[in-house]
Amino acid sequence: MEKYKWLEDLFESCESKDELFDTICEYIDENYSLIDEESETVSKSEYDSIVSKYEKEISDLKESFENEKAQALIEKDIIEQGGRNARAIMALLSDEDIIKDESGRITGVDVARIKESAPYLFKDMTEKVEGTGAVREKRKKSDRQFMESAMRAAGIRK
Repeated sequence: MEKYKWLEDLFESCESKDELFDTICEYIDENYSLIDEESETVSKSEYDSIVSKYEKEISDLKESFENEKAQALIEKDIIEQGGRNARAIMALLSDEDIIKDESGRITGVDVARIKESAPYLFKDMTEKVEGTGAVREKRKKSDRQFMESAMRAAGIRK
């Protein structure tokens, strides 16, 4: 009966029925927690280990989400600044190139240093001021071709 030695010790340590009842209630409160409406119990240490496991998993998922969110923000900022391959540019970034606000969150990326050292990783960011940017043809239509085109467009056929 080695398995129930703790129970024998409990009976010996108590002098009355009320004291035994109080000791058992105290032991249950310290070591077991109710987990559902059917009054099933689980040991407090098991409950605590399950809670700590899930808390760790939640914190790992939050950290992973924040890292992915920061990486997506950096990639977006690189593309907006004319980057051709965001992953290649990200490999060249250092901690000084990442712009953070007062709370430590990433707000942008300074790619000027990389543009100087590796300009081939960036698109030419010239803006077109007017027009569609279409290239004009080199050859000029003759007056006759122009008149035929204009009459066709107006619905008058010759």
